[in-house]
Amino acid sequence: MAEVDIERILDYMSFPGRKALAEALRKVAPDTTADIDELYRQFLNALRLKCGRREYVPDTCVVVEMEEANQGRG
Repeated sequence: MAEVDIERILDYMSFPGRKALAEALRKVAPDTTADIDELYRQFLNALRLKCGRREYVPDTCVVVEMEEANQGRG
């Protein structure tokens, strides 16, 4: 099992996450207008209530590039 920092991942993915959420909303409810930034904030708040800041996931869910993993070792 690997421990991942969900909060950092969501922060890192915020720009593409907002775009994806807007696209999904257009497909599911094309006649709906919503403030995507507010919708994304509410989504993050709801997710934070359901998940811990850090979560354990199976090792198969994590890909570590060897070059990056070896940086800082010396």
